[in-house]
Amino acid sequence: MFDKEKYSQGLVQTLRGLADTVDRIGAEDYSRTCSELSPGQQVPPMDGSIRTDEGRKRAVAATIDAHDRIEMARASAHDEVMREMAQPPSAEASAYIATLSARDHLKPRDIEAGVRAYGDNYAASRALADLNRRMVDAGDGRAYVPTHPLEDALEYVDAEADEAQRLRWMAVAPGGASTDTHGMLTQLSFSVYASQAFN
Repeated sequence: MFDKEKYSQGLVQTLRGLADTVDRIGAEDYSRTCSELSPGQQVPPMDGSIRTDEGRKRAVAATIDAHDRIEMARASAHDEVMREMAQPPSAEASAYIATLSARDHLKPRDIEAGVRAYGDNYAASRALADLNRRMVDAGDGRAYVPTHPLEDALEYVDAEADEAQRLRWMAVAPGGASTDTHGMLTQLSFSVYASQAFN
């Protein structure tokens, strides 16, 4: 079964690593800026801004690298979930579903028993959900058929495509967060929170 927790931890590690890298770039950039001040020039505020072209380039490169690693992990996870979804039900599950399908009237307890016995398999779970809808339409009751964990996993994994693209935008947008470590760290903090909160 797809390990959503392990996948989420990988995302958090990448995002935190990027935050640390950008923070370090900002600190080094500030030190360099101060070292190049002429006598009498005002010391700039330590506000996290990256002021040099070199610092900006380093921040952009680090962010794009994180984007690429997140997207690679997301694509791999997506493929893994799709492979699991494509696994056929067992012979026993298929026989049970066929028996229920042949009945004129269904009972909630029979569908729920099928979910408990065979619901780990995505195809079987969806077939039982279809039978549940048929039963509801016929007015014979409603069984409890939960959303399959793989559906939640796929939604979570695919949502990270937007997160990865947001990181890339932060790096390349004119005047974007790539020139401001505080701005980038705020965004990254939300990304880390989102990765953990929806795990």
